[in-house]
Amino acid sequence: MHVFFVADLNTQGELRQITEYDYATLERVPGASDLIGRCSGALWKSPDEMEVVLSDLGRTLLRWRATAPSAGIATVRRAGGELVSISLLAAGRDPEADRTTLAVLQQHLERELRQSPFEPAFDLIELKQRPLLATMTFATEHNEGEQMIEALADRSFAAAYFRYLGLA
Repeated sequence: MHVFFVADLNTQGELRQITEYDYATLERVPGASDLIGRCSGALWKSPDEMEVVLSDLGRTLLRWRATAPSAGIATVRRAGGELVSISLLAAGRDPEADRTTLAVLQQHLERELRQSPFEPAFDLIELKQRPLLATMTFATEHNEGEQMIEALADRSFAAAYFRYLGLA
């Protein structure tokens, strides 16, 4: 059974936890198979860049942009534009592409936190597990009716993406 790793980071880039996932187990979580299906369909149509509505209510969207053939950035947003999370995916096929993709967010953290009382953590660039989904969650207030979708969106997309690459 193929696995992938999910690294949950706080907004300073500090690692909160790393969890191992597999496609079959994630698929059994209520609502995940629908999200995986929506993401898979959109990926097969446009693997380099896409946006998919994650629910019938249309209040949660996932946007994907590949930075390399096996790495990229995904964001989950509410229909009003509020950023829920940003995720980096690194498949492990091209170590340089993985490093570059992770470094972009690390550099952004350094710039954003430079003039603040917070010190950026460097946990992100130290992560060696592959395939990897590294996620920072920003929105903490619940989006009525779509809490579970927001909670599963990044993991479901990662399952679809790593399956698309033949890794999950």
